[in-house]
Amino acid sequence: MIDLPTIVEKIYDEYLTEQNKKHKEKYIGKEDWFGASTAGTCIRKQWYRINGEVESDLEPRVKRLLRLGTIVHEDVEKALKKMGNPVVDSEILIEQRIEIPEYKVIGHFDIAFVGEKITLFDIKTSASYKWKKNFGINSNPNADENYKLQISTYAIGLLMDVLKDKGKVPEISSYLLYYNKDNSAMRSVYVDNEWIEGAHEYWQLVNSVINNSNGDPDNLVPGEMVGVPFQNWECRYCNFKHLCPGI
Repeated sequence: MIDLPTIVEKIYDEYLTEQNKKHKEKYIGKEDWFGASTAGTCIRKQWYRINGEVESDLEPRVKRLLRLGTIVHEDVEKALKKMGNPVVDSEILIEQRIEIPEYKVIGHFDIAFVGEKITLFDIKTSASYKWKKNFGINSNPNADENYKLQISTYAIGLLMDVLKDKGKVPEISSYLLYYNKDNSAMRSVYVDNEWIEGAHEYWQLVNSVINNSNGDPDNLVPGEMVGVPFQNWECRYCNFKHLCPGI
């Protein structure tokens, strides 16, 4: 007898694997560049990525969780395309590519309204435990520093593009738009422009440390070098645990 439920589950997991491969196709020709979405993460992990080391495959459950985030992204973006731009005298940009050649960084931001001013959004899905860190009674003002560095990296790339077109740098406001996966609540967090300087400092550090590693990741000793890792919890969830001793 055919175990149809198991077959359907397997088909969906294979589909998600194919979707992940398609996502990587966006960066063909730039495989040795850093991904903007990896801002704030371990520098040794960055070394493995740009040198083509193979990441351990994600568990099917994790792939499904990540897919939920993608679906929310797509829905918000489709809604804006369908309902129109709510900001007068501005252009709405969705999933636009940015490049920062100085740091060899590439990525795609979620949403930006570009006019006399720029408003930039990065959509993040969150489970309730993380939601409480950001919005609970005992919320942590320093939560999700990597997300703030990420959206600030997008801001750097976007400002470079706007400067080319308009010849001046407009005022920019950046927001993390959170979606609670458990109850569908939505909240936004303003990201101060001071984080833009922090993003510059992060990518300068990444390039400097990697350039001085003599091409050997073992020279990037976990727990002994700044940024290897940036946060201890990174090691528990790292896709390169099979290559690195961690801390």
